[in-house]
Amino acid sequence: MIDFSGNGMPEENRTVALGRFTFEKMSADGGRAVALADVPPVLLSETWCDAQDIAREGTGFDPAWESKVR
Repeated sequence: MIDFSGNGMPEENRTVALGRFTFEKMSADGGRAVALADVPPVLLSETWCDAQDIAREGTGFDPAWESKVR
């Protein structure tokens, strides 16, 4: 799961902030958190690389990010 500041409907190209990345095991009644120690190493590595790619496409960390997302 990737938490981010969100995007309303209709979707538009807007400034957003990335939050946390978590792993969840999904079931019919929702998801439950999975400890990093229980995530297969290759999945953790691939997710880390994907997170770096996503962040690299952005503008970088902005200390005033909360005032810039809607």
